[in-house]
Amino acid sequence: MGEVRTIDPTSGEELASYRTATEEELDAVLDRAAATARRWGQLPVEERAEGLRRLARAMRERREELAQLATAEMGKPIAESRAEVDKCAWGLEYAAELAPAALAPEPVDTGALESYVRFDPLGVVLAIMPWNFPYWQVIRAGASAMAAGNVLVLKHADNVTGCSLALGELVAAADLPPGLLAPIVVEVERVAGIIADPRVAAVTLTGSTRAGRAVASQAGAVLKKSVLELGGSDAFVVLEDADLAAAADWLVRSRFQNVGQSCIAAKRAVVVESVADELVGRVVEGVGRLVVGDPRDEKTTVGPMARRDLRDGLARQVEGTRAAGAQLLVGGRVLDRPGWFYEPTVLDHVPPGSPGRVEEVFGPALSVVRVPDAEAALAVANETEYGLGSNLWTSDLERARTLAGRIQAGHTAVNGMTASDPRLPFGGIKSSGYGRELAWSTARLARRLRGARPPSEQPAVPVGGGPVEGHQADLLQSARGGEQSADRHLGGLLRGVAVGAGGDGREGDGTGAELLGDGQGPPVAGGQDLPFPPAPASPAGTDGVDDPAGRQAETRGGLGVPRRAAPQRSARRVELGGPRGPVDGAVHPAAPGQVLVGRVHHRVDRLDGDVPFHHHDRGSAHPSTIGSGTARWNGPRARPRGGACAADREAGRRIAPGGGPSAVSWPSAPWVWAWPARGTAELRRAA
Repeated sequence: MGEVRTIDPTSGEELASYRTATEEELDAVLDRAAATARRWGQLPVEERAEGLRRLARAMRERREELAQLATAEMGKPIAESRAEVDKCAWGLEYAAELAPAALAPEPVDTGALESYVRFDPLGVVLAIMPWNFPYWQVIRAGASAMAAGNVLVLKHADNVTGCSLALGELVAAADLPPGLLAPIVVEVERVAGIIADPRVAAVTLTGSTRAGRAVASQAGAVLKKSVLELGGSDAFVVLEDADLAAAADWLVRSRFQNVGQSCIAAKRAVVVESVADELVGRVVEGVGRLVVGDPRDEKTTVGPMARRDLRDGLARQVEGTRAAGAQLLVGGRVLDRPGWFYEPTVLDHVPPGSPGRVEEVFGPALSVVRVPDAEAALAVANETEYGLGSNLWTSDLERARTLAGRIQAGHTAVNGMTASDPRLPFGGIKSSGYGRELAWSTARLARRLRGARPPSEQPAVPVGGGPVEGHQADLLQSARGGEQSADRHLGGLLRGVAVGAGGDGREGDGTGAELLGDGQGPPVAGGQDLPFPPAPASPAGTDGVDDPAGRQAETRGGLGVPRRAAPQRSARRVELGGPRGPVDGAVHPAAPGQVLVGRVHHRVDRLDGDVPFHHHDRGSAHPSTIGSGTARWNGPRARPRGGACAADREAGRRIAPGGGPSAVSWPSAPWVWAWPARGTAELRRAA
């Protein structure tokens, strides 16, 4: 029996110690998880969804406690930790909202009396999770998997053991089965045995490429499904026609959020030479505005790195890159203070083959590579072994669509930054792993898909030769021509790519989405994790914000699911509907004073949180309850039948016949919702 210690990276002092589980204790956890999986998987999906909503409420109720614990254990600035907890609650609620429709049997016309596809849970999934987003990584992997009827056994990183155990406590607080999300404290050497255990059906890992290779080998040896989200060395490509001021702000935020410790951070800025001097100058200015300090201080934007060995490894990479010929513009040193602090760093003219160009640099250091043109930029973006995320900045959106398709990555953000989002598939290619999470990928990953007919009608072997292993390959591939594998389950070798905007992608309707933005306006708090906080004082923003202002979403076909759009200072379009008919849409705040409230049609929705807004309802068919940060439709819910809903800065005036949201106003600009007859809504700046 061993021991695990957690260390405060701000001071280097021990926080707590935990003994590792004995074999008997581990066996009991796996027994309980297996029993829970049998019961949980048989519950109606609506009951499971309500359980996830209770878990979301429990996280919100303990928001400050959870945030303080994450900051203490891994050094994340406190504002970012709060944002991470909020995003987890949102992700759980989103999975719960979509579960009944996403998991409903799908009828298939085969000429038989009845044929359909049914989605069944696999059972116990071993989740091996990292420390950098100690709550969101777990919820990202687990929300839709649990909604689909699976349970998680959680092997978390040792240095966030307190966060891991807190997640287990939340399950009890939400009155959920104790085996639904069961943390274990075990040595790394014991993981292979857990993967091989017959009670475990699958494994999901977020971690290093080296760890991914080991887990893939262990899972393959026992023929178990696996999903791997591994390292990244994301390129942030800036072309000659980009908005350089906005690009610099987003680049600083993407690189230095979470102290640079994000797999989808912009690690390599690939800049066309003609604009490189100006962009680099703006980036250096932005880095100078970052505040390094105690992560518990509300003003801090860059805290310590999570562990001493990580800080020392970053220092070696920076020195190796300088020795290869790179120019140090700012930073480049370990700070002389308690804890594991490293000064925010920018390296220019980073040469081929140097650590800053070929390795994953997991800390607050940016590598700048100058190139002559767009073709050279794509070559540099694709030269790395990784393929997780990417970013592309240009004012020509048609050009962006073409170039984004040539970047070898699981996600490309156009005029924004790569970020995870529950409404888009998340995962990488090449050495960044395989399989997809989010956008119901995890649920479809963590289930068997089997062709079924009523027993009296079903032959011994279904048509097609046997049970069908399935995944939403057909849904994801349209995002960017995804590759289908023979075994389409658990993501297989499928490459589902989303093109994102304004800092993250928006979920489409299951088919994938293309999202483009013009990048205008200051970034709202952004990063890998969480939507909708107030705008930050500094360009670096608040980590974990997954829904910065300003984006356009265009989706086509597939499952009808809700989507959200946050207005900003540019034209945006949101298409609602698919082959199954019109669906819901909602608009949420981009920043204080900027908000549209309510579902577009069919549903009553509520916006939670203390967010200032103005809601005007004059002669509407939808009386509204108005409060600080909360608005609810109480009247009849009619589908819009044409016309427009105008938002005016002085006074909102309802001019839409036949339903739709009431008019809303905010200070930045007037906007118009336009409703063509087919259910496509356009959010446009009013003339």
